[in-house]
Amino acid sequence: IYCPLSRYLPKQALIDGNADEYKNNVLSSLSFELKSASQLEHFKLYMNKLGYSGVNLIDSIRCFVMLSDAAYLSSANAISQRIWYMDRAFPIVFALVLLLAVLVPRISIGTRRYESAVMRAQGASGVRIFFCFFDEQLLLCAVGVLLGFAVCYLNSSAVQILAVILSAAFFLIWLFGSAAAISSAMRSPVTDKLKGEE
Repeated sequence: IYCPLSRYLPKQALIDGNADEYKNNVLSSLSFELKSASQLEHFKLYMNKLGYSGVNLIDSIRCFVMLSDAAYLSSANAISQRIWYMDRAFPIVFALVLLLAVLVPRISIGTRRYESAVMRAQGASGVRIFFCFFDEQLLLCAVGVLLGFAVCYLNSSAVQILAVILSAAFFLIWLFGSAAAISSAMRSPVTDKLKGEE
């Protein structure tokens, strides 16, 4: 038969922690519930220090405290496993994102070779053409990184150092890929580009 502990001890004594005068009372069983599982390990250590016996460990107090923590341990193990997978998958995913940071500018600028050839045919200098395309890629990447920061901040209310480092790496590799693609596009002869389009 389950009865609340307040049936045997005054409720105020339990709240205040002054139940010393009732410590000689013997209860055949007791049921309780922890408010949060975050302090479960501390609670186990506390019970161990008091001398309560555990599984395969007889201590000074021959009373056993049985914790129904199977669901908690199962959840903790599942979370640990997912973290393990993420630790291994994240570098691969980030490497693919960096690969995209090189390929996307190359494809974008590669489709506009005719435009750069026309600008060169009209007498625009190589530096002017380079910065015309480079500034466009710089603006595009900066907007993307700032939007990423905004989503990150709204999601976690804080921007972590790792997010800043990874975003800076993405930004720099995008710009490097853009510069390489523009330089490559400008090296081919103007007449070949114009003939190819015709």
